[in-house]
Amino acid sequence: MNDLNIAIFLGRSTGLVKVKKFNNRYRYSFTVALNYTNKKSGAKHANFVPITIWSDYDDAAILKLKKGQLINIKGRINVRSYTDSDQKRWMTEVIADEYRLLEKSEENQALKVLEKDMDSNQEIMAEIEQMQNEKMDMLEPSSGKKSKK
Repeated sequence: MNDLNIAIFLGRSTGLVKVKKFNNRYRYSFTVALNYTNKKSGAKHANFVPITIWSDYDDAAILKLKKGQLINIKGRINVRSYTDSDQKRWMTEVIADEYRLLEKSEENQALKVLEKDMDSNQEIMAEIEQMQNEKMDMLEPSSGKKSKK
């Protein structure tokens, strides 16, 4: 069966990468800001998503990640629980399988692709909305009034 838990996104690092070693495995953790615009109000917001990368070796590349740098991540969403001061807590994070640090020129290219995709999605959504409106117009019963001649 194909894995349906796939998360792919582009965001900016909010700080430095923390490294912790567990029995010859390394855990790299950091947070990424994912910006979005509220469709109704037009207000800009950000979600801050914790990222975890597990590796069997010391990954020097991820340690080059700087605050504000654009990073492309592919992984899976993971929800786990833990106990803190006798209280059960839940955490949602992304376990990254692949990542790519983007340079300035790549950042510009990636942002242009995202903008193009967003424009395309808005056009598609407008077409869908128009089709739904047309369908609703066809389904609405007539008022029952006869026109006078």
